[in-house]
Amino acid sequence: MKKLNFYIALMFFAPLFVHSQVLAEEIVLKYPELQVSPRASKRLYIEAKKESNNTPNFSVHAPALTSSIMTLASAYYLSNNTPDFDDLRKVDEAKKVANAGVLIGAAWVGVISYMAHNYKPYQQGYREVKKMSKKTKADNLALERIAEEKLKEAVETGKKINFLSTLSNFTVSAVMVGYGKGDTALFAGLSALISFAPYYFNNYWKTVNDRHQEYKKKIYGPVSMPYFDLDKNGQLISGVQLSLQF
Repeated sequence: MKKLNFYIALMFFAPLFVHSQVLAEEIVLKYPELQVSPRASKRLYIEAKKESNNTPNFSVHAPALTSSIMTLASAYYLSNNTPDFDDLRKVDEAKKVANAGVLIGAAWVGVISYMAHNYKPYQQGYREVKKMSKKTKADNLALERIAEEKLKEAVETGKKINFLSTLSNFTVSAVMVGYGKGDTALFAGLSALISFAPYYFNNYWKTVNDRHQEYKKKIYGPVSMPYFDLDKNGQLISGVQLSLQF
């Protein structure tokens, strides 16, 4: 009798199981890179147009630029208001630290200004991607994956700038705090705090890439299919089995 129930259940659920398997296979064949809207190549094109219409673009690096200007200003203030230490050697060291702060702050202002005028990751990426073939599905898949790489490359560049900018500006500002007194120490301390500005605010390149990844996730979905089995006592166990297709 138990075996009869099992075979009846098998006849009932088999068509649903086959249909679910076919559905799962169809979903697997739909690559997320080709299903997402807008595609990475389209996003690259949109952002490339924005870059061409927004030159120079200081907004992307505004936090790092603000930090560098603050370092430069606090170093200049220290160099013109060097405390009167009893040890003349410490006075000389304070001036050297101030000069180092001016050098680091000015260097970052120069680097960021150069990048704002000349570094265009989306335009450069789109020029490379648009030359790729689009004849076959494999060609389109390769194109979209390269486009995604270009979106991520901009993010990685932003991370490096943020890290190096924060490290150098914070280090020299922290040292200036030790050689300052009163307002000069307070100003240097504020500079050290602002050096973390790149981590307080999201970089635009990161925002673009995060949005694209979010759109990709929205096309993923669960595939459900019936589940049935016999327990140790021979009783039929039925339910629904879910699996996520990526």
